[in-house]
Amino acid sequence: RELPLPGERVVVQTQRDGKPWYALIYGSFVTQEAARGTIARLPPALRDAGPWPRSFASLQDEMSRAVAP
Repeated sequence: RELPLPGERVVVQTQRDGKPWYALIYGSFVTQEAARGTIARLPPALRDAGPWPRSFASLQDEMSRAVAP
């Protein structure tokens, strides 16, 4: 809520190295190149955090592994 980003954004929790990991999903893009163009226009603090484009399938896979028993 405090991020200066227009439009929709969602935070999802997964796990990384057995610890909670939070991912910010911002936008839906037809190509990775389009997503990279948006990364270039992010505020410096967010851009410097190292965002990367990823497919929804990869995120869904990661989330399903995080909630598996």
